[in-house]
Amino acid sequence: MKYLFIFLLVFNVGKSFGQNKRPDMPDTTTYNKNILEKKTYWGVVFNSTWASIDFFNDQPETYFFKPSLGGGVAYQNYFNKKRNIGFETGLILQQRGAGIRKYDDLSSDNIDSSNRWRFRVYNLEVPLKIIYRSKFLGKGQGVKFSAAGGITPAYTLYASRVYISAEDGFHDYTNETSNFSRLGVIGHVSAGIDIAAGESAVFQLQFQYQLGINNAYSSSGAYSNFSGRHSLFGLRLGFLM
Repeated sequence: MKYLFIFLLVFNVGKSFGQNKRPDMPDTTTYNKNILEKKTYWGVVFNSTWASIDFFNDQPETYFFKPSLGGGVAYQNYFNKKRNIGFETGLILQQRGAGIRKYDDLSSDNIDSSNRWRFRVYNLEVPLKIIYRSKFLGKGQGVKFSAAGGITPAYTLYASRVYISAEDGFHDYTNETSNFSRLGVIGHVSAGIDIAAGESAVFQLQFQYQLGINNAYSSSGAYSNFSGRHSLFGLRLGFLM
């Protein structure tokens, strides 16, 4: 009886120790999806570009490309399983217009008036684009080729004719809003690379070109006898999450 009691005591103690489990170790085989394989993205974009009004037809004046900035918010959704075909939209505030080529009038009170005139046209735009993203480039998992194409409905908020007074900064502005079309559609193509910026964001660098589909001038304004289309090219920088 004594030995049976000792046996049962040892058995129960061993059983108690056997029930103490080690803490679960993290599963290092779990796959964390790459940021460049997500389905949807939100972010901000910035356009560093040059703009003019095309010269396919006679223009009221001679134009050249001038620097034009823009930016806003963007939304992307990849709708197929491979996450390589998607749709993009957003809201962009973009400056367009053109430089107006004039030469020095050689007057005594104006040292240099060459090429200081500008048309500045401020548009509120909603891009509607189909986007394509390739497989990973090279052996790494951080860069993909991307391209996009589509149309951008645009509304002209304000347009002006500006004389740049570089000497004192007091530029001369004339309201030209009524001479430009208030509603327009602009074609868009772009191509570049998407770069994984860590595990939670994508940096996008693309070269883009845009050309208006309809006449940039109002049919009832001072330039109604002329025909021109907004033209723009340059870099598109995006930061998407």
